[in-house]
Amino acid sequence: MKFYSAPLLHTKRVEGITAQIKKWKSDGLKTRLCTARGGWQSISPGMRTYKQHSTQISVNLFDILSLDTEYDSLHTFSPSNPARWLHA
Repeated sequence: MKFYSAPLLHTKRVEGITAQIKKWKSDGLKTRLCTARGGWQSISPGMRTYKQHSTQISVNLFDILSLDTEYDSLHTFSPSNPARWLHA
């Protein structure tokens, strides 16, 4: 079974997200946060105009972190949202 995943990069990617949040905070918290995910990836149709006035955080966490075929267990990263990152 072949996966197009890079679980070994997970920690590095989380550090990248953290750096983006820290930069936003050091810039004075002037805007709201949103993900940099394209509007075409949204579940609901329509234009996302709020993203034009927000700080967009790139969250490329989509990996399969581990797979255990013996116990039929799959550990993935479930995408979160910027509000949760601020309270971490």
